[in-house]
Amino acid sequence: MRLDTGADVTLLSHKDWIAVGRPKLLPPLFRLKSANNKEISVRGYFKCTFAIDGRQGSGTCHVADTTSLLGLDWIAQVEPLFDRLIGSIRCSAITDSTLATVRSSLTTRLRKQYPAVFAPGMGCCTKTKASLKLKPDATPVFRKARPVPYAAQPRISQEIDRLVAGKIEMDEESRQLLTINTPRGLYRLNRLPFGVKAAPAIFQQQMDTLTAGLEGTAAYLDDIIVTGETIEEHNSRLEAVFRRIQDFGLRLRLEKCSLLHTEIRYLGFIIDAEGRRPNQSKIEAVERMPIPKDVSQLRAFLGLVNFYVAFVRELHNLRAPLDALTKKDAAFTWSPEYQSCFDRIKKTLKSDLILAHYDPTLPLIVTADAPNYGIGVVLSQRFSDGHEKAVYHASRALTSAQKKCSQIEKEALAIIFTVQKFHRFIHGRHFTLRMDHKPPISIFGTHKGVPVYTANCLQRWATTLLNYNFNI
Repeated sequence: MRLDTGADVTLLSHKDWIAVGRPKLLPPLFRLKSANNKEISVRGYFKCTFAIDGRQGSGTCHVADTTSLLGLDWIAQVEPLFDRLIGSIRCSAITDSTLATVRSSLTTRLRKQYPAVFAPGMGCCTKTKASLKLKPDATPVFRKARPVPYAAQPRISQEIDRLVAGKIEMDEESRQLLTINTPRGLYRLNRLPFGVKAAPAIFQQQMDTLTAGLEGTAAYLDDIIVTGETIEEHNSRLEAVFRRIQDFGLRLRLEKCSLLHTEIRYLGFIIDAEGRRPNQSKIEAVERMPIPKDVSQLRAFLGLVNFYVAFVRELHNLRAPLDALTKKDAAFTWSPEYQSCFDRIKKTLKSDLILAHYDPTLPLIVTADAPNYGIGVVLSQRFSDGHEKAVYHASRALTSAQKKCSQIEKEALAIIFTVQKFHRFIHGRHFTLRMDHKPPISIFGTHKGVPVYTANCLQRWATTLLNYNFNI
């Protein structure tokens, strides 16, 4: 437990609460905020006695999703400790200048500890070699070298030389497959080039292997993201990543490394301590899109909007009229109804959209609904202060045949879509399924199966739901 004279109350982490025997928690007394004004998720509190350096006291201990802290309410009860600490220790918010200082120190330390990672030149994965698999009946096709204009020959030569610098070595058999005909003669690629169709998948597989087992770490192609609740935790995880990179024989350019940020832009999203939200620059691109003139432009708009389906629960309802306009038998005529739908989607995406980070220790609530046009589901979690925050939204349109089904079948279909979509979050955990339609409760709520005279589809779905632990 860390001493923190800037903390008004004493906090115990969830892990330490388990270690002391899981004393019964009472509902939180109030909301807590950290020094940088971020809200702390409090699970509850319990009263206890404690001993520090042989001195005993009693007080309230708040269990929260943070580091265990010995606050002033306990420190003040131990006079020798209080006299020694007060005036000598101060806690302050993490400012940009503080982060800049820590970042500079961290960069210097990493450069000294991992010189091989920052060495000049290109690295090469030493753990494995890439292999290409062909269909059994695949046959090679001869292609002669294309004639290249004299003015372009230097650039062609530079590009051929660049292909030498791939990061993943090919096995001997695959090298033969990657022989190309160039103006400089036959050229056999010994390293994986990104022109190969399977190259992104092979490279991603190697990056997944590199980050396997590393807490708070993920990779998308050559972008690695490392997270932590505290600077100490972040730096510890970051050094573990650097050790793994060095072990794999790969190299980094320090000027391309972005370290110690409280907010990042990653794959079109903004991620911070509060959760995940769309990058505003991407939303502005949607807002600037003109009124579609034909079906192709409308499909382009809907495709871009669909990228944000995780943030909007009712997206299937919002876009339903526009979806109908893209069908083969529909005449493309832009009416005020479609314009209203078009503007409403833009307005919704412009609103404050945010998804909380998934926490495997918090209760799960799944909400499913099936109106006329489609299915909308939400995965939420209930925090210690009683508030529910959405973690993920999902939706899909109903087919023409599904729209003709009875309402109970639509609601049942929504449940099946829910468990399939959120399987990795809810399987093996208890969750609450929330619906606004009562008949499914009598069919799926008992986990005892359904009567034999029930519709076949409902019987199949009831069997599927036996794999999940939930109450409606």
